[in-house]
This record gives sequence, structure tokens and C-alpha cells, in this order.
Amino acid sequence: MKEVCFEYKQEALSFCESILDVQEDITIQWNHQRKSGYIVNIESGNTSAISVNKWLVHGLIHVFTLHREQSWIQDIIRNCYYYNDEDEVAHIFELCQSFLEDNTEQRMVPLHGLSHGQHTKLLYRVFENALNEGDNLHFDSVVTFRFQYYREELIDFVGYAIDEYKREEEYQTYVQQLREYVGTKQSKIDHLIIVQKNASFLFFNSSGKPISNAIIKNLAQQEPLYLFGLGREELNLTPIMALAPQQISFYGDDVTDPKTLTVMNVFQERMDMYPLNKFPFKRLSSS
Repeated sequence: MKEVCFEYKQEALSFCESILDVQEDITIQWNHQRKSGYIVNIESGNTSAISVNKWLVHGLIHVFTLHREQSWIQDIIRNCYYYNDEDEVAHIFELCQSFLEDNTEQRMVPLHGLSHGQHTKLLYRVFENALNEGDNLHFDSVVTFRFQYYREELIDFVGYAIDEYKREEEYQTYVQQLREYVGTKQSKIDHLIIVQKNASFLFFNSSGKPISNAIIKNLAQQEPLYLFGLGREELNLTPIMALAPQQISFYGDDVTDPKTLTVMNVFQERMDMYPLNKFPFKRLSSS
């Protein structure tokens, strides 16, 4: 039989609910003592001790992430990085939560030892070691005395998330500047067709005729796009900005490509997306 003590009732309830949600072959009893807090006794039926420990660890991780980690992240944002604006705090907190999740696309998050679900593995080791040391575990003692390293890692992790928040702000400013630039330009083509091929864009007019590199380079020479960090040798975004088309038909399969995302964000309702295999012209195979 295992005994887990919590100081707070809500944490004890969350622990019991988490265990009972996934493991029916155990008996849980709990009582409240003024000095010890809420004591949860877990007795397994035919389930092996190893399996029971596994579910207990998951239950402890659930309690920690729900009742402690979230408040720690909020505290770190405010008191370690000195963000007080409620909208900014909420945005950074949301980024932290998404970066910690297992299913987040790796290339869309900063690399850190806690991201991509790695924080769960670290928490698992801490709680598993504590649980294996005896039949009794005091949740608050574990958090107080065994989480110094985790908190330091979390402070560093929040810093990574803030860096990403700043990059996102800069990107939104950049996109807005490009939108305003396009909004003031007279379109040089009504309908531009773009094909995403490998790491580059191919350009066609509405009849499916390729727009040559010579024309594209000439367009790039005429536009002051260096003001937006687009050099004259950049032949993906620069031609689109220079042409400022009224309508874009985009054919490609990687919508997470940064260049593609920028075109989508700048041209918004002017742009229609299609899978690459829907490209209606045969000329693509020889491009």
C-alpha cells in the first residue's frame, strides 16, 4: 500500500481523479489530518506494483503541472522577467504551454531541454525516485526539496519563450510594413500563379506561362525592397512584392514554409492555396 500526502485538498482531489480515470483495479481512501494534510492511501488489487507506481507517478505529474507548474510560469514571467502587462503575460504563458506540449512541431519552437515533452520525462524521474524510496510520499516535500533544478530549467525555458515572443512581435511589425507597402502600390499583374518547388518559388502568369528570371531580376532592381530586408538577389518574395498582384493562386504542399507563411500573411484574402498536384498547367514538369 502506498500513502501520498498533500497539503491542499484540491491537489489531493486532482490526484485521486487522475488515478481513477486510468486505473480501476485499485482502492483509494483518503482522510484529512490537521498536521499532515490530506492523506491518500492507495491499495492495488491484482495490478503489479510496477504498474501501480507508474500510474501514481503520472498522477503526481498531473497534480504538479496543473497546480504548481502553471503558477510557477506566471510567477517567473512577472518576477524574473518583469512583465506586468496582462496581455503580454497571457501571450507568453500561452507560448510556454504550447512549447511544453509533446505534439508541437519541432521547427516551430525554440530548442530547449524542457520542450517537446522533455519536461514530462524530467518530472517522471523525480517523482519515480521519490516514490521508490518508501511507501510514503509527501508531495510538498518533494516539490520543495527536489525541484530546485527543475525550477532553474523552467526559468531558462521561459526566457526562451520570451525570445520567441519578441521575434513574433518583430515579425508582425515586418508583415504590417509589407502590407502597407503593397497597399500603396499599383498592381503590375492582375493574377500571379506561384508554385512551391523545393526551396524556391516558380512564377507563372494567368495563362500558365513562366515568368523568366530576367524579368524577375529586372523587377527586383526597380523596387526599394532593401528597406524591408529584401535584397535585389532575393528572388522569392521580392518579385511578388514588386508585382503586387490583385490575385495569387499558390500551389504547394508545405504551408509551414516561412516564405509561404509571409506571402499568406501579407496578401491574405488576395491569395488562394491549392495542393501542388492541382497545378493545372503541364509546363511545371519542365520548369
